[in-house]
Amino acid sequence: MQLADLSDRMKYIPAYLKIINKEEKIVPLVLWPSQKHYLENRTHRDIVLKSRQTGFSTGVMADGAHRIFTVPHQRGTIITHD
Repeated sequence: MQLADLSDRMKYIPAYLKIINKEEKIVPLVLWPSQKHYLENRTHRDIVLKSRQTGFSTGVMADGAHRIFTVPHQRGTIITHD
């Protein structure tokens, strides 16, 4: 990947981010069509009616990770609840 491509999140995410799949293996994060559509069309004022197992949380976290790792002086926090 070229240095210029680091600013393109749609190239950066599958090239540099990995996930643990359901078989407990580390694999590249390949965006699903719904994740790609959301990331390419979002307005930063979106409301998402999120169902389970659609990958939206993973897609949004990948986008945030891209920003944190490629834009200087960024910080991020993940807050969870059981």
